[in-house]
Amino acid sequence: MYRNRTTDPMPTFDAAEKKVLIKRHEDGEPLKALAKELGVSPNWLSQKFRSWGVVPRGRGAATAMRHKLGQANR
Repeated sequence: MYRNRTTDPMPTFDAAEKKVLIKRHEDGEPLKALAKELGVSPNWLSQKFRSWGVVPRGRGAATAMRHKLGQANR
């Protein structure tokens, strides 16, 4: 569930929290899942990643990663 724009403040992240979010995404966690957990839109989180100098995975890269992870678990 997304935050209530009228009552809930935008989340802020310290350096350690940024590092954890980036690592989780680089390890294969979808941006959409991270955004849902934080209560923000995937677009907002994507823009935040870009402001941190991180390019979020596109659909093709995300699909390839899921396939690769699926192969590794067999």
